[in-house]
Amino acid sequence: MSMRLILNKWHIALWGCSLSYFAIFSFLGIWRHWGYRTSLYDLGCYDQAIWTASQGGALLNSFNASGQTMNWLGIHFQPILYLFVPLYKIYPSVHWLILSQSAALAFSALPIFAIAQHVTRSEKNAFIWALIYLLNPFVIAAATWDFHEVSLATFFICIGLYAITQKRLSLLIVSSIFLMACKEHFGLTVAGFGFLYGVVHKNWRVGTGFAVIGIMMAALIIGVVMPSYSPTGQHLMITPVKNMHSSALRYSWLGKSLSDVIANLFMHPLKVMETVLLTMKGWIYLFGLLAPFLFLPVAAPVWLIPITGDLLANLLSANPMPRRIFSYHSVTMIPLLTVAAIFGLQKIHPFLRALSAAGILKLTLCLGLVLAYFAAPLPLTGAVNYWRPISVITPFDKREYVVKEIIGNGALSAQVNLGAHFTQRDSIYGFPDKIDQADFIVLRLDSPTLKITSDNPGEIGSLAHHLHLHITDYLNQVEKLLNDQKYALLYWDDPWLVFGKQQQKSSSASAALVHAKIQELHRSWLSVKPNEK
Repeated sequence: MSMRLILNKWHIALWGCSLSYFAIFSFLGIWRHWGYRTSLYDLGCYDQAIWTASQGGALLNSFNASGQTMNWLGIHFQPILYLFVPLYKIYPSVHWLILSQSAALAFSALPIFAIAQHVTRSEKNAFIWALIYLLNPFVIAAATWDFHEVSLATFFICIGLYAITQKRLSLLIVSSIFLMACKEHFGLTVAGFGFLYGVVHKNWRVGTGFAVIGIMMAALIIGVVMPSYSPTGQHLMITPVKNMHSSALRYSWLGKSLSDVIANLFMHPLKVMETVLLTMKGWIYLFGLLAPFLFLPVAAPVWLIPITGDLLANLLSANPMPRRIFSYHSVTMIPLLTVAAIFGLQKIHPFLRALSAAGILKLTLCLGLVLAYFAAPLPLTGAVNYWRPISVITPFDKREYVVKEIIGNGALSAQVNLGAHFTQRDSIYGFPDKIDQADFIVLRLDSPTLKITSDNPGEIGSLAHHLHLHITDYLNQVEKLLNDQKYALLYWDDPWLVFGKQQQKSSSASAALVHAKIQELHRSWLSVKPNEK
């Protein structure tokens, strides 16, 4: 079957859903950014890398675990970002990233539909499977959280799966090339495509070729290319660097180098499995991946072969964030699980007694609707509304232009949830990092979220998470700046606050107003006065 869509009610419905999905999450993404809920360490790092490349340089990043400006390819191998450089030359804006993420996830439903129609011979069933994919909470999570390259990879994975079902080798090659440009470990996914192609089409010559090339590329990128850009000479998530945030050291528990990690995986598999599944509670993560599909993918395990790389990356991470349902890390597995569920249902339906295949499909859709409502980033009754924004629809704050005019192109230490608004410069750091090296400090004494009860930066979506600081530490740092003679208070327009070095201070009345604001935040955020701490 061709992916060419003849207009009928199911194709119209499919395009309508995909376009609506694209529009909804594009607006939510832009409002999220305007509401200062995006992060320097998520959206901001991509913006700076693409902007520096658009200025004729490399993909550079100034705020990372190495403590110095370095090529982003040494942190994550993502040459796919160069595709945005021409767009940044036209108009440099993070909105390109937000729109591309929404488009990639929304229109991945098209190849899912084509695959399902090929397998089920039913456009109605194919449409339902496309909806099941779009409603998956892991997809919604990825569409909601800033921008990440895995969203682009999801589209290429869907195209690759379609190419395999249709035995279109040239399309598989093209999709695999783009996929490997998305992140360092996607060579393993390409290798999985090779094994899958060999099993499905009994063509082990092609399958083995893909598998070998994919594994070799992953090993070359992780073992040679990325270390060549790294100050440690190793992958930064494996080899510790001084002052490196503990959350970044995801795989150091397995060894101090890539060879150590591989050796431990093969020499102590039972111990690693026990740690991952029980100590790290990986079994809950596996349940969360399979349950939305009523465990149907288990009936067609061959279609899960390409999932191995991402599954291992998330399961082996010492940081539990990649295993959470509201994280973006699992989105690339959802197309594979969806396709495996499609084949799984086709495989078991002849043996069904109590329920028909149509009944199971409808039950899966109903479960998807419930989970989508549960995971919706909206203030709906009964929904988690995980990020809990102060306001979903947020207008752009024009005072940001005033701040940008004050700081110009100077080196900047910015509050983390403001950082992505100021990353089009050579040097920017997450406050309070490197304030001694920054020309300016930009803060916003306001919470972008209603989740202020937790003072733990590890609690995703909380105020502390947005700040990347304990709330008490943040307020104390601001108070310290006000009392430090090295920093001049340049601008205060509640909640915007700008400090500068070697600049003329504003009136003392402004400083008094900021002090009063800090006292107010101590009371409202922490419910105690600072002298009672």
